Amino acid sequence: MRRQLAVTIAGVITVTSLVAAQQDPKGQPFQALWSALAQLGERVTRIEAEAGGGPRIVDAYGQAIGTFGQPILRFAGGLWLSLEAPAQEGFESSTRVTFQFDQPGCTGNAYFFGTPARTPLARAVRVQDGVGYYAGDPLSLVVIRSRHFSDGSCFSNPPPQTMWVHPVATVDLATLGVGTPPYRIE
Repeated sequence: MRRQLAVTIAGVITVTSLVAAQQDPKGQPFQALWSALAQLGERVTRIEAEAGGGPRIVDAYGQAIGTFGQPILRFAGGLWLSLEAPAQEGFESSTRVTFQFDQPGCTGNAYFFGTPARTPLARAVRVQDGVGYYAGDPLSLVVIRSRHFSDGSCFSNPPPQTMWVHPVATVDLATLGVGTPPYRIE
């Protein structure tokens, strides 16, 4: 266990040094660095779970994906993403997904509310019909003309309102290293 943690820490230091020096070990664009950071984040999560940080959430193959009672954190697209623990069958659709739109009738660009006074350490991923949605960048002031709720209803704002919002970004859950259902606690 200590050797795994030491290897992971050495990997974090190496990647951090490369980022600071603005170099890529393979001579490729920075996507390779983001990928390396994502892999290290997953290794740290698994090592923490194995080290007794609480009951582990494991997938169908016994692979640890996180610690029960804590958000599952993954690094993707240059951001830390936070998922709620899955149900046995997989990640359930959230009942709290509300999209803001810049056009009437829930058309145009989709946004999530934001605030310039607070930037979260990790962006919450809301799952809807198997797709992960989160607040992307940049935060900006946009005129919001309608809202789409989880139940499928659309509400047009009379009058339109200018609000701080993030563009909606999506992530394929399969790319986050969250394993294969069914999930269980060990």
